[in-house]
Amino acid sequence: MMSDDELNKKDIDSLIEATGITEVLNQLASKIQNKVFLKEYHFNRFWKSDIGVIEVELAELNKLNLKIDFGLNLKIKVDKANVGKIAVDRLIVPIMLDEYAYGALVIYCFVGKIDKSVIEVVKKYAELLSLQVAKRFCIFDFKNGIKSKWFKNIVIPYDNNAVEKNGVMSENISSYTKYAVMSVGFKCFENKISSTHMAGVVAQATKVVSSILSKLNEDFVVFKKDNRVYMLLMWNGSDDYNDSIQSITSLIKNTICATDKYISYQIAVGRVYDDADKIANSFKDVNLVFRSQNTYYPVSVTRFDEIGSYKILCNPDLKKELVEFYKDCLHSLEEYDKKRDTELIKSLEYYFEMNGNLKKMSEALFTHYNTILYRMNRIQEITGKNLDDENDRYELHTALKIMKML
Repeated sequence: MMSDDELNKKDIDSLIEATGITEVLNQLASKIQNKVFLKEYHFNRFWKSDIGVIEVELAELNKLNLKIDFGLNLKIKVDKANVGKIAVDRLIVPIMLDEYAYGALVIYCFVGKIDKSVIEVVKKYAELLSLQVAKRFCIFDFKNGIKSKWFKNIVIPYDNNAVEKNGVMSENISSYTKYAVMSVGFKCFENKISSTHMAGVVAQATKVVSSILSKLNEDFVVFKKDNRVYMLLMWNGSDDYNDSIQSITSLIKNTICATDKYISYQIAVGRVYDDADKIANSFKDVNLVFRSQNTYYPVSVTRFDEIGSYKILCNPDLKKELVEFYKDCLHSLEEYDKKRDTELIKSLEYYFEMNGNLKKMSEALFTHYNTILYRMNRIQEITGKNLDDENDRYELHTALKIMKML
């Protein structure tokens, strides 16, 4: 049995001064006389102590990862595990930052037993290891901040010489012949996770994306901003950038986009340009794609070339004109609905969804056909638009799409 004072002030001081995670794990392993493992979720890495003679197969740790709910397992767990042909006690203690687990200490007990005193010591080391994890996040954010600042400068659309003005990271950019920006954006459901947890998810995604691009031998710059991971992709001469983009999106979908049940993702791909000074345009393309996905085009992977008329409807530079167009067409109808508690806007939406088939509208809305006919006549009277006229129909349909964006 260990005494409660075994992890004393001297031990804590030495841990705070420790230069790395392995050193901390070694100190813990020397105390409990068993090898110690750390699974770091967000950087997707395994660590192990040098001290301890028993090796655990990496496959066993990978299986363990599948049994831990990503970022939400807050409980200390003691169970049995098979290591080779031997069944041993296993202790799992989460590494906590904010209110979420960002990793876990794992001990397979071949020497002694797991009792309360061992659990208490491991808990204290887990708290101290959270400082090491936080330090890794700080280093990551510092490096990412440099890239973010550089990229922000390079995508200023009004500076045609941005590439030449932005230092060391830009000096080789102009040597390529094709450029495109791609991004992965993350959103959470029902406010189930904290901002710290989301930041961890994006940090992990940034690291994984960099690894994917490196394995594909792509030339790239990756950085994170808010809840998105941006990639600047670059190609030379005969490189097939379409195949390249397809491979990247496929690997991202299969690798990082299903890691948390409370988080959804979207992938946006900008146009490919043959001039480094047009990188800003590809960046704007990506942000337009995200707007179309959020409002009109709810598909997980979308290229700018696929969003059709939404290139115009989602363009923030045209917002004033779009709002005026909407008001001219539909504002009177919307005000009528508010004052009379009617559903003429909804009826008009169904009119276009059913391609003008009033019988199908009646069935879909569970409303008598004559009532539908009356509503459509009122819509024409209030808006001054004739649904038999092609141009009027187009204007009303477009105004409905704009309304969803406002």
